[in-house]
Amino acid sequence: MKIKIGELKTHLSKRIKEVNASQEPLEVCVREETVAYLVPVSHHTHGQMDNDIEKKLNLRGLTLTQSGKKSDIRPLPVPRKDQKFAWNSVVEIRKEKDW
Repeated sequence: MKIKIGELKTHLSKRIKEVNASQEPLEVCVREETVAYLVPVSHHTHGQMDNDIEKKLNLRGLTLTQSGKKSDIRPLPVPRKDQKFAWNSVVEIRKEKDW
């Protein structure tokens, strides 16, 4: 089934439920050109997809948490050019600004 992006934005919840019920992909179009597919996630690939996403996030120093649960992991500060750590990034950025 094809759908224009404006229609999808207006009725996103309804369209997601339809994709889930029919188990068929939905073509998202901009000016009659297909730009994306909205596909149902099968139960077999769902766990594998989460693992792949989690690995990609971990490589970037991010963590995947369940909705509504906070992670115990906190990102480490990134060293500045002089290899010292900026523990309060906002204060450091403001100091560097030439107001």
